[in-house]
Amino acid sequence: MKLIPYVLSDGAYSLPDSVMKGIYSTMVRYHLDKIVFYSGGMNEDNFLLFMKSPQNVVHTIWEGDEIGIIAWVNGFGANFAYAHFCCFPRTWGSTSIELGRRSLEYWFDFKKDDGTHLLDVVLGLVPAHNKKAISYIKKVGASILGTIPRMKCGNKKDGVVVGYITREGNNGSIR
Repeated sequence: MKLIPYVLSDGAYSLPDSVMKGIYSTMVRYHLDKIVFYSGGMNEDNFLLFMKSPQNVVHTIWEGDEIGIIAWVNGFGANFAYAHFCCFPRTWGSTSIELGRRSLEYWFDFKKDDGTHLLDVVLGLVPAHNKKAISYIKKVGASILGTIPRMKCGNKKDGVVVGYITREGNNGSIR
């Protein structure tokens, strides 16, 4: 398992555009693009621009030469950020939980210039109709606060489930 941050260094990204476009193509092949980007408007070019946006801190985890997960945080606050995951079918039922937990560990290891941790809390907002995603975030250690009713998710107004995990995680599973 290899975690690769998607970062710009010396004028080049750590993963070439062709690889990132391949990740998006895999999302489309399995209809994951419609689930992860439920508000719509995403295509290959927009995906690449979105992943390169300074608002997102993106990483991938690979199992051999196949993508296992792409994940990112954004919406940073004083000690929190919002998490986003896309696990690929080859990991479902096998390593997807491990990859999600590894992503959380990675994010919780971020440090400020003074050496203190950047994040104490990671939040998640999941459309209430996406039962698989809600189950997934619970399995990686999130606590569910509840559902905000009538929030628009794409074309639906069925609500958003609010989840969170702290640095300590549920049962100390993160650290």
